[in-house]
Amino acid sequence: MSASVTPTIDGDQIFVMSSFGKLITIEPAKRKVLQTIDLLERFGAEQAKFGFAECVLADGQKVICTPGGPDASLVALNKKTGQTIWQIKDLSQPTGYCSARLIRRGGQRIIVTTLEKALVAIDPDTGTVLRQHEYPQKYGVQPNTPLYEDGMPYICSGARAGGQMLTLADDGLSTTPKWTDKTLDCQMQGKSDLVRDSYFR
Repeated sequence: MSASVTPTIDGDQIFVMSSFGKLITIEPAKRKVLQTIDLLERFGAEQAKFGFAECVLADGQKVICTPGGPDASLVALNKKTGQTIWQIKDLSQPTGYCSARLIRRGGQRIIVTTLEKALVAIDPDTGTVLRQHEYPQKYGVQPNTPLYEDGMPYICSGARAGGQMLTLADDGLSTTPKWTDKTLDCQMQGKSDLVRDSYFR
């Protein structure tokens, strides 16, 4: 079984994570594939059971994605050269099929995403893990990008995992549960909010 993948549009480039863990950079104006990076080979990750399904995150000169290897739960690559800028070696969690998002909290930028077993908060410049908040789902499928507003991320998954509203500390180092619910049973998500609005203007 393979998943469908939403491309990321950033300026004059398109980034696509294939279902088989290849990060492809395309320049549509020239109808040209600029580079293809085999993330499984580079980072020693395993093929995701349902196929990689994230909309990768473009941030400045970086593109950030989740190969999910033992030493590469998240990685940041240079958008132009493909060189590794940072990789996270102390999580060792497989991908949760989730698209990361960038938020602002307490004056700093923070990446939030959900891996197989936890919501994680990451420093986008260094790859430092700020916080792990355990959020297990029995199949390890966490495809819903966390919602976020006013310092509060909301995470939700299927298989009766339900949802949790959290308060994220200003420094991103701690989370405090506000409430939980078992009403929603979200098996998959839409990703249109992750596409740059400027592309459609």
